[in-house]
Amino acid sequence: MNVITQSEFDNFAVVNGCRQCPTGDYTLIKRFGNYCSFGHYCRFGHGCELGTYCSFGNGCRFGTGCEFGTECRFGNECSFGNYCRFGTGCEFGTECEFGNYCRFGTGCSFENLTFVPDERIYFVRINNIGSRVDGCTIYNAIDGLHVRCGCFFGTADEFIHAVKMAHSGTLHAKTYALAIELARAQFDVTSECGGGK
Repeated sequence: MNVITQSEFDNFAVVNGCRQCPTGDYTLIKRFGNYCSFGHYCRFGHGCELGTYCSFGNGCRFGTGCEFGTECRFGNECSFGNYCRFGTGCEFGTECEFGNYCRFGTGCSFENLTFVPDERIYFVRINNIGSRVDGCTIYNAIDGLHVRCGCFFGTADEFIHAVKMAHSGTLHAKTYALAIELARAQFDVTSECGGGK
């Protein structure tokens, strides 16, 4: 795999505001600017893992199968492909999106929520639903389920109320409600009084 130098990285083409970063070994790069787009199976840091304390700007996109080490920091609206793996203590900004089967180490922080300890799955994401034909991410937090759907972020009950106000009686209201029920079943949560089993 081609090892990318800092000078090569700095000279990658920028298309529609995104720096185009081909598949390669980014071990030598310590900082990445906003809106980078990385190819599938990129390597970041020693041993195919992103080095400690590396920082990515807003809007970065990562392909399938990327691996990231401990305490990495990612800006707002980063997008990660399927099967990405993240080490302990990673931090993610608001509106980050994660593909299917992403795995996260202990101590990861999402949306400033505290998660049920020792749970294998911290969130579920349902794609291609609702008025925007987009995804809903439902988090299993200590204080109950929380939802990120487009610009909305709040508890599951607040989300259902907002949906009723905007989409009462429509297919969108039904699919959003079913998404919440699926998450409650997945996490074995029967009410908003707490997350987990």
